[in-house]
Amino acid sequence: MASVRLKGLVKSFRDKGKKRKALDNFSLEVKEGESLSVVGPTGCGKTTLLKVIAGLVPVDEGEIYFDEEPMIDVAARDRGIGMVFQSYALYPHFKSRDNLAFYFRLRRWREKDINEEVRATSRIMGIGFEALLGRFPRNLSGGERQRVALARCIIRKPRIFLLDEPISNLDAKLRNKTRHEIRKLLKQFKITTIYVTHDQKEAIFFGDRIAVMREGRLEQVGTFNELYSRPVNVFVASFLGEPGMNFFRGKFSQGYCQLDLGDYWIKLPPQVADRIEEGFRIIVGLRPEHLTVSKEGGGGLEAVVEGWEPLLAAGKQAIFLRIGKEEAMAINGMQIGVKVEELVSIHPDESKVIVFNAETEETIY
Repeated sequence: MASVRLKGLVKSFRDKGKKRKALDNFSLEVKEGESLSVVGPTGCGKTTLLKVIAGLVPVDEGEIYFDEEPMIDVAARDRGIGMVFQSYALYPHFKSRDNLAFYFRLRRWREKDINEEVRATSRIMGIGFEALLGRFPRNLSGGERQRVALARCIIRKPRIFLLDEPISNLDAKLRNKTRHEIRKLLKQFKITTIYVTHDQKEAIFFGDRIAVMREGRLEQVGTFNELYSRPVNVFVASFLGEPGMNFFRGKFSQGYCQLDLGDYWIKLPPQVADRIEEGFRIIVGLRPEHLTVSKEGGGGLEAVVEGWEPLLAAGKQAIFLRIGKEEAMAINGMQIGVKVEELVSIHPDESKVIVFNAETEETIY
């Protein structure tokens, strides 16, 4: 195992004749034995980050340390990295056993020792894995290929695992099964792991902490609960959470947010008044579970129901709303029977509001 420290990484590429930064002064620390999930939109630099850590892509600027040992000038093959790709990257002309053994044959190990390593890894990978060893990748299912790709990493006894969306090509049922297998292995070996994914459920499942990226920069890193309840800006608040957060624009007035939507006011925590001035433009964020839909009227924000969807596992429903020209979503119990185009009122839980600067979109409170 090893800790990882990245300091001021910069990596640029030419895109249609223009220089684009895939990593922009990127700094991050991963603790020894920690599993860190990295999330962000397509093109934000997640895969480039892994390739830079692995030594497959050189950086323009910055420093990389494993256990405070500088890695910038260390070749990829000498960094002790185990990397699993979305595409599996197995040698198609080798049987599974030879895919596992290839690393050691390059280093001229004795076949007896190689066979012992393969047997030991097969036991680690669990029931049924040994039956895959005599088959070519073309004769394996997607889940089986991914198990072989993982075993090929484990057999090398890496200091660090780098996983690049390793199960995104699998169907939903197989993805769930493989996800549990991978987490069991990671917990068993406590290998320092950086797991790149676009799926926030996977990020929560695998990550002791989650790092959120945007346009090559690190926006925020922390546990899911920290990011969910205390996002640093609108981007993080909108990116994490299914469904996403609702945002209402307005201005600060006498301890309230006077919404642009009309004559409606949301009471704000008293601490907000100490940080901004009267008339300051703000955005109020509210999670869907913090909006209550009522058919009784009575002072709420008027909205029109545009649709609803049952959330069977939670025993609730998602209600899609239109408030003037704005869209919103609420998650309420199934007992509220709503109809499309029905006029309802919504009542926010004012103790749960998150307040952002409307200009910078950074969190105020």
